[in-house]
Amino acid sequence: MSTQAPAQAEGRPEAVAHSMRVARWLAVERAVALAATFTAPISLFVVSGLRLGGAVALLLCPFWISSLRRYSHGRAFIVFGLVAWVSGLFLTEARRGSLFVNDSNAHFQSLDVLGFLAVVGLLLWARIVLSTRTVGIVYGVAMVISIPLNLPAASANYWKFAVALPLTVLLLSVLGGRRRSRLWPEILGLIVLLFASVKFDSRSMAAALAFAIGLVAWQKRPVTRASARWWGWSAAVLAITGIGLYFLGTGLLVSGALGAETQQRTIRQVETSGSLLLGGRPEIMATVALMSEVPLGFGYGVQVDTTLLNDVKTSMQTINYQTVENKYVDVFMFGQAIELHSTVADLWAMCGVMGAALGLFAVVALVRGVVEGVQRRQARAVALLLAVWALFELGFGPFYSAVTGLSLALALNFSTNEPETSVHGRRLTQPRRDLKE
Repeated sequence: MSTQAPAQAEGRPEAVAHSMRVARWLAVERAVALAATFTAPISLFVVSGLRLGGAVALLLCPFWISSLRRYSHGRAFIVFGLVAWVSGLFLTEARRGSLFVNDSNAHFQSLDVLGFLAVVGLLLWARIVLSTRTVGIVYGVAMVISIPLNLPAASANYWKFAVALPLTVLLLSVLGGRRRSRLWPEILGLIVLLFASVKFDSRSMAAALAFAIGLVAWQKRPVTRASARWWGWSAAVLAITGIGLYFLGTGLLVSGALGAETQQRTIRQVETSGSLLLGGRPEIMATVALMSEVPLGFGYGVQVDTTLLNDVKTSMQTINYQTVENKYVDVFMFGQAIELHSTVADLWAMCGVMGAALGLFAVVALVRGVVEGVQRRQARAVALLLAVWALFELGFGPFYSAVTGLSLALALNFSTNEPETSVHGRRLTQPRRDLKE
């Protein structure tokens, strides 16, 4: 007894000192995560193509790289993305002999892709350190503060192009409280945002909000043994719901239930191309034409030649889309680089087959995250809405503008391999030996 007491007395100061070191580390880590999360959605460019958030995420790589192991396929996504990024570099050099490469745009696009991957990794780490809700709130505040930066390019529809997504992320993150059983505040928030999107003629956001309402409400369904065991049941119901909402939304738009201006635009698109999808996104036909001619992709900053441009225009004309002296096609889509108004297609154009595979990886990750979250009744409205919105952007939104929402959508919907461990209200990312010492 006498020999053990001094040993215990000597051990106490060491234990106290160690606890203080851990507490200081947690405080520093939390402060860094808060600041980094705030910078993540700000589209100020440090250098050409590298946004502020991407630059900060790359600098903080030693902080977040080890946290990827806590997520199902987290490391795989980042590694896969880096392989796609490198393949884009090789592809760019391979195209120099046959097509013109705009080096300025090549530099811009390559850094934009790299920054996107780093921000996803950063947010996955921040989600552990801060909690999912805090990440959403801080990210949403930064998006709202950044609205004035996006207003000059959003004059056609301020709500649709500048306000809707930032306000939605912030509001739903605030409403997503700690008690997962209380979903009604989130549903009410989604309904308010839905009416606003209908009022301000944002069809895609309105559809995403309607789908998210259904996903959140679905978590209130009665529990059965079959539904608890078989996630495929949830996946099938969600797929059917999405298809049903598409046809229901098309019917409402054509009937004029969502406004006369929207009705006229929808009818014109359907009559021209035969479907709302092709009428609203004629870039699909351009993508089909390019993939059939150059299946391996192009690279960063590569521009199509006259022959390819004529093939694209011919393909788009098959759905009665006017391409003669069309500045949208000549300037926006193919003026300085290739812009196909689809994140997956843009990744294919920039990074080739590996880029398209990365986009499909993101699709699978988002679908899996939604299905698992809804099945377990743990999905929050902000994560569900962002997943639906990101899935739409992956198919029909430009990579350049989609990355802000896509980064957060992926970070909030990646499944964890283990529960988040909290210590005195903080998320612990220190090695597990710290808990045992």
